Amino acid sequence: MLLRNRKFERSEPHRDAKKVFIFCEGLKREKQYFQYFLKIDSRINLIIHPFSAESDNSPHGLLKTAQQTLNQGQYDYRPEDHVFLVFDKDPDRSHSREPQISAIFDTCREEPNWNATESNPCFEVWLLYHVYSEVVPFEGDEQSSNWKKHLNTQVVGGFDSRKMPILLSRATQHAKANYHPDSHRPEKGQTQLFKFGEVMLPYVEEKLYQGLSHDELEALAQQYMSEESKR
Repeated sequence: MLLRNRKFERSEPHRDAKKVFIFCEGLKREKQYFQYFLKIDSRINLIIHPFSAESDNSPHGLLKTAQQTLNQGQYDYRPEDHVFLVFDKDPDRSHSREPQISAIFDTCREEPNWNATESNPCFEVWLLYHVYSEVVPFEGDEQSSNWKKHLNTQVVGGFDSRKMPILLSRATQHAKANYHPDSHRPEKGQTQLFKFGEVMLPYVEEKLYQGLSHDELEALAQQYMSEESKR
């Protein structure tokens, strides 16, 4: 099908392009997802900060790394650029993550264009919204490890970061519709990553969806739905 392996011509960012910086907790899946949007439009420059297995990618580490690299000149950062700190609620027994996450939200309220984007309990919630208009509770959904298994049962073939991020507009709409505007933090099955979509879509939407109708995108999402969810 036309949509299955859609290609688009990538372009190098213009020297005056607005930058979007990504500091994400996950070392693999999140990075693979955001790489889809690299160099799509010359008006925007997406920079995914590299973390390794030896890096401190805890919420505290994300915040510290973002502050050090951006404020101390490692990147050509301007206040009008966007910064996304991407992390999961992923509760721990000692509750050590909670004060770290609170520090991220406090900083993002003070820094213009800094965005705290928490998923509850994990990044897979955001991936599900690319296909589904709502995330239905399931047994064991308090554990992030179970969401990874659940994603693979709900999305045919599992989420493929090489092609499925084309459904960004759908994910943005769904995730925002299911997020309570008055909430400071996402509840289980919610994510704040729609903020990323809202920033990116004005720049990448034209190239992502050139020649594609709404019905074609809906048909693509239907392909990825499990047979059980279609009943």
